[in-house]
Amino acid sequence: MENEIYKYTENASFEVTWQGEKLDVLLMSWQQGSCKTRYYWILADSKELAEKFFTAVCDWNAEIRDEVLVFEDGYWNKNPELFKSIQGANFQNLVLHRNLKEDIQDELINFFASREIYADYGVPWKRGILFIGSPINGKTHTFKALINQMQQPCLYVKSFKSESDTDSANIRKVFEQARQSAPCILVLEDIDSLLSDENRSFFLNELDGFAENQGIVTIATTNHPEV
Repeated sequence: MENEIYKYTENASFEVTWQGEKLDVLLMSWQQGSCKTRYYWILADSKELAEKFFTAVCDWNAEIRDEVLVFEDGYWNKNPELFKSIQGANFQNLVLHRNLKEDIQDELINFFASREIYADYGVPWKRGILFIGSPINGKTHTFKALINQMQQPCLYVKSFKSESDTDSANIRKVFEQARQSAPCILVLEDIDSLLSDENRSFFLNELDGFAENQGIVTIATTNHPEV
C-alpha cells in the first residue's frame, strides 16, 4: 500500500485578505449517516463584502485552467492528473481506418470556428459524436487527442449516481456546468453504463430538449451500441 499525504481540509478557520479587506472563512464538516456534510461560513465586516468575495470565488472556481472537471458522486472535482494524461495524447501515435483521423479532427475544428455560420442559419451551435467499438480499439485515446488538440475546456462524467441526489438531479448539474463552461467538450465515456431506463428520457431532454446547449460538443463512447 502506498503512503500518501492527503492535502485537503476537513475543519479549519482561514484568515483571508482580498482586495485590501480582511475576512475569515470557517469550514466545518461532519458525518451524517453515510454522507459527509460540509458547511462554509464567511465572516466579514458587512454582508455586501461577504457577497462580493463569495461571487469572486465562484467565478474564479468555475474557470477551467490546465485541468479537467470530473463529475462523480454528485460533485465536480478538478483533476489535473487526467489533464496531464490528455496532454500526452495526440493523433500521431494513433492508427485509425483510412481518413478517419482527419475527418474527426476537421469536424471539431470546423465546429468551433463556425459559431457565426450556425447563427446565420438559425441552427443550434452544438454537436454530438459517438465513438463505437470493442475495448482497446482507440476510443479513449481518440477523445483525449481531440481534447488536447482543440484546447477547449473539458468536462468528464464518471457517473450520474450519488447517495445525496437522484440521477436526474445529477444529469441537470452536468449540463448546467457544461452550459456555463461553453464552448466546451463534454465527455461521457461508456455511456451505456451511465444511462438506464429510469434516467434515459431525462438525459435526452437535457441533451437535445428546450435548452440551447450552445457551444457544447458531447463526445460519448460505448462498447455496446445495441444498448
